[in-house]
Amino acid sequence: MSYVNYTLKCALLTALTMADTSKTECLPSPSSNEEESDLFGAPPAARDSEYMDLFGASPAPKITEYSEKSEDLPATVTLTASLTAEIDEDEDPSSLFGPPPTTPIEADVTHLVVLQHGLHGSPRDYHTFEFILKQVFANEPGLCIVAAQSNATESMLTHDGIDAGGIRLANEIESIAALCPKLEKISLIGHSLGGLYVRYCIGVLYGRRFFDRYKPLNVITLATPHLGIRVPFKRGSLNAVVNTLSSKLLDRIRDVFRSTGAQFVLQDQATPQTIDLAHPNIAIDPPPFQDATGKFEIQLPEPNDGYCMLFYRLHAKHLSVYFSDIDEDTLFEFDLTGYEAILFVPTPPSTIETEANQFIDPFESATNDTVLQLKGFHHGEKMDIEIRIETNVDWALCHALLLRLGSLRCVNYCGDKSRVRGTILTPRPIPSLLQCLAQGCFLWGYSLFKRRSLYSNIFFDIQVPYSCGSIRSYNPYKNNAATCATSPFYPHITLNSLSNAAFLRDTLPKQKWSEMDVYPVFKSAPSKSRFNGWANYGQYLFQSNKSASPASSPSSSYVNAPQSPSSHSASVDSPRADESNQVIVDNPEEAFVDDPLQDVLRGMLMNLQALPYERIDVIFDGVLGHERIIAKRHTAFTPNESGVDVVHHIADTLLL
Repeated sequence: MSYVNYTLKCALLTALTMADTSKTECLPSPSSNEEESDLFGAPPAARDSEYMDLFGASPAPKITEYSEKSEDLPATVTLTASLTAEIDEDEDPSSLFGPPPTTPIEADVTHLVVLQHGLHGSPRDYHTFEFILKQVFANEPGLCIVAAQSNATESMLTHDGIDAGGIRLANEIESIAALCPKLEKISLIGHSLGGLYVRYCIGVLYGRRFFDRYKPLNVITLATPHLGIRVPFKRGSLNAVVNTLSSKLLDRIRDVFRSTGAQFVLQDQATPQTIDLAHPNIAIDPPPFQDATGKFEIQLPEPNDGYCMLFYRLHAKHLSVYFSDIDEDTLFEFDLTGYEAILFVPTPPSTIETEANQFIDPFESATNDTVLQLKGFHHGEKMDIEIRIETNVDWALCHALLLRLGSLRCVNYCGDKSRVRGTILTPRPIPSLLQCLAQGCFLWGYSLFKRRSLYSNIFFDIQVPYSCGSIRSYNPYKNNAATCATSPFYPHITLNSLSNAAFLRDTLPKQKWSEMDVYPVFKSAPSKSRFNGWANYGQYLFQSNKSASPASSPSSSYVNAPQSPSSHSASVDSPRADESNQVIVDNPEEAFVDDPLQDVLRGMLMNLQALPYERIDVIFDGVLGHERIIAKRHTAFTPNESGVDVVHHIADTLLL
C-alpha cells in the first residue's frame, strides 16, 4: 500500500501542477496571522511564488547563492541550519525554537556532521533535529553540526536528479572541509531523498580520494528509498487499477519530477559519469578488505567438469585453491582483476499442475542451486569458475568477492548447477542510477564508514515502505505483530531493533514522554496543527504498543532469525552470513518475484546486503511518519507522537 500511496501522491502533485502552469511549485505555507485552511479544503492563494509540499512542508528559504568552490568563500563563514537564509520567524507557525543559532565554522573543528534534507525540503526540515543535537553535544570539542544548503537554493532544485544533488553536496562538503585545517572525521545524515544524495556524494568523494584525508565515521539514513519506489505487481485489484492509471500519468509525472522521478522508479539511464564511478577502471582500487578462508563447493575451469569440495584463501583480489586447509601448495591461483561476478538464482518451481508434471515428485526432481559464477581471463584465455552458494560461509565468500570486484549481477535460471556453465547471457542494458549506486565507488565508499545506520518506518510511511528503507526484500513485521512492541524509553523504536546499535550515552530527558505536553518547553503550548487533526487519525485506528517492557520482547527477533516472506513461521529462514546480526541476506529466489526488473532489484539487494548495518525500526501511528522520523514540525503534536525520541536515539549512538 505504501507504493500505491506514493504513486497517488505523484498523481495529485501532477494535477496541482497542471491546474496552474504558471506555478510549477507546490502549495503555499499559511502565515501565522492567516486562518489555517482545512487539509482537504481549497488551497490558500500563492504568495511570492513560495510553496510548500503536498503534506505541508515549510517553504524552502530564500538562500543567497552558495559558491561550490572553496576559494570563492571568505576566510570565515557562518553555516547554520538555514545558513544564509532570510526567514521571517512569523512565516512558520511550526517553529518552537525561533531562528536557528549560528554555528561559525572555526579552525579547531575536527568532526563535521552534515545533515541533508529530502525532496522539496530545506535546511529548515532539521530545525528541531539540529537543535537537539547541538544541545546534546554543546560541550563536545571540535564537533560541528551543519545542515547542508546546496540543494535548497531553489524551490524545485531537488527535481533535477539524484546525481546532480549528490555532486552539489560533495562540492559543499569539500568547500567546508577546506575551511577546517584540523578536520579529521566526517559523518553524514540524510532523510528520504537526502539519503540517496548522501550515497551518491560518498561515491563522488571516494573517486576524488576525499577519504584518504578524512576518516568516514557515521552514515545515517532515515526513511530513504535505497531500492527505489516501484509499484508492486500482482497484489490485488486496487494495485492493478493504480498501475493502469499511473502508466497513463507516468509521462506527466516525469515532467514534474524530471530526472528524480524517473530515478525513483528505475526508469532512467545513468549518466556516463555515474557509470564510470560504478564501473571504475583499475586506476581506482577498492579499499582493503580482510582475508577470507574456508571450504567451498567449486567447479574448476575447463576441461574440469563437475563440482568438488576444496579449500580456498582469498587475499586482496587473489583467490587460491587448496586440496586441504593445511596445504601450502596451491592447486589453482586466480587473479580476479577484471572479473565479473554473476549470481544464478533458481526460479521457484511452478505450482500449476499439468499433465506432464502431475506424477513427478517436486521434492525429488526439482533442484534449487544458487551458483556464483566468476567470468574473466586467465593467462589470456576466457575462464569460468562456479561456486555453489548454500551455507552462511558461502554467503560470506560471496560478499567478500563482490566487494572486491565492485558489483554482482543476478540472473534467473532453471536451478540445476550443472547447466550454469555455457549459459549465454543477454547483454546488459544501460543501468539506472540506483543500480549504479550499489556498485563500484558508491559501494566501496559506503563500506569505508565505521557505522552505517538505517532508520525505517515499519508501517504507515506513505512515501518509503519499510523494505526500501531497511534494504530488505520484504517487511518481516507483517508476519509477527508481537515484534512491533516498542521501547518505553524510545516510544517509537521497536524493542527488536534497539540491540542493533550500541548505546554510548544517555541524552533522554528525565521526564517521561507521556507526562510532557511539548518538548522542549519554551512556550506554554504548542502551535496549532495546520492539519486540524487529520494527521492524527491513524493513531486511533492503529495503536502501537507503547506500554511494552523489555521483558515482553520475543525471544528471537527477526534479525536473529529472518523469516522468508512466503512463510509465517520461523521454519523457513533466509540465509544469513554474519553472526553479528548486522549482515542479513534475504533469500534471493523469493525476492521481487512479481517485478519485471527482478534481476536488477536482486542485484541491488545482494550488493547492498553485503555490508553490515544497524537497522533501527521505527513505528508511528499517524500517516506522517515519513516526516516525524526527523521530528519535523513536531510542535504540532505531543512528544509522545513526534519523533524527538528518534533524534535522541541518534544522539545516544553517534560515534564521536
